[in-house]
Amino acid sequence: MLEVHPITAFNDNYIWLIKAPNQKNCWVVDPGDATPVQDYLTTNNLNLEGILLTHHHYDHIDGVAKLAKQGVEVVGFAKGLRQHLFGQVIAGGTQAAGGDDHIRPLPGQGHSGFHPGGVV
Repeated sequence: MLEVHPITAFNDNYIWLIKAPNQKNCWVVDPGDATPVQDYLTTNNLNLEGILLTHHHYDHIDGVAKLAKQGVEVVGFAKGLRQHLFGQVIAGGTQAAGGDDHIRPLPGQGHSGFHPGGVV
């Protein structure tokens, strides 16, 4: 089972870090700020492998460019994102690989017109 860790961002938000138990590689979801992610990675001796974007709001994407400079994979759901931010697009029933795990979107609405959930 994967571990999910919250990283506090801004005053009222979280960036979610996902990793397998006893592993150093991880992914983050919607990194609106790169600094808390980098601090968490350093403190916990983790390696960022990828970034998953769920939607286009600044508080979910503004940290992507800085983190992506580390050469990580950036994956985004196809609808509603600024596509220049990522390399792999997940649409419909497709999946994206994350190490030995796979991410599959579940269409839905959250606090944006298209804000899917995902199954890992």
